[in-house]
Amino acid sequence: MSSIDKKDVILVLGKIAFYITGVIFFLITPTSFIESNISICIFNNLTGLQCPGCGMTRAFSSVFHLDFIGAFQYNKLVIIIFPLFCYVCLKSLISDYRRFF
Repeated sequence: MSSIDKKDVILVLGKIAFYITGVIFFLITPTSFIESNISICIFNNLTGLQCPGCGMTRAFSSVFHLDFIGAFQYNKLVIIIFPLFCYVCLKSLISDYRRFF
């Protein structure tokens, strides 16, 4: 087993802080606030068309507020992307946990 580098610990703690901050952001920010702001989608801003990912931030926000029908209306791919995103995040955290313990 290799020694644990201080840089690796800081990186993992930063990752955990990022995940927690994201969850807190979605829990305390109403979907209506996200909906009312300017779109950050470069494709949408340049062409005026919606890309396959348009509405995904609002869909994630709706899922965190337990509005699954609203999430599906914002972007139908949320039923695939959200569970996959959660799986990747959890797998990453479990991998880091096993590496340090």
